[in-house]
Amino acid sequence: MVSAWVKKNDKWGFIDKTGKEIASCIYDDVSYFSEGLADVKKNGYWGYIDETGKEVIPCIYDRAGSFCEGLAKIEKDGKWGFIDKTGTEVVSCIYELAWDFDNTLCGYYDEIKYCEGYVKVKKDGKWGLLDGEDNEILKPMFYDEIEVIKILSDDYVKINLDGRETIVNKNGKIIS
Repeated sequence: MVSAWVKKNDKWGFIDKTGKEIASCIYDDVSYFSEGLADVKKNGYWGYIDETGKEVIPCIYDRAGSFCEGLAKIEKDGKWGFIDKTGTEVVSCIYELAWDFDNTLCGYYDEIKYCEGYVKVKKDGKWGLLDGEDNEILKPMFYDEIEVIKILSDDYVKINLDGRETIVNKNGKIIS
């Protein structure tokens, strides 16, 4: 279903491509639909609606992110965790910071795997590696497989690159 944000009386809602209202303009803020749900802010708190406009996860979070691979990052009382599409906390809100399962990554890469503070990404059949801030360390252009073996320091990572152990720096340069 294609939808658009609309604003009326300083509140946000959604309409479909025919102009029919999907969700009334009752929200302080809204985001895109991702995996069938959109994060919406009402009375200062975030929750989620489905594509029919029904609130499926209550607006109880201080902050919320879009769904990616079935999970969304949420913040409650200054701590971060993750929920699934039913609103169940699959990772409790106990962390000072959480990795962002964000729609930008899901939309750009064909496959995403989170491991040891890094993200393996696949594009057009080849793997690459991102750091904790979504910066590409290794572009997904050449490698059939990448496996993070050990984080050596903030600057170096030991990986299994196409079947051989290799050390790369934070800029993706192969050291050995």
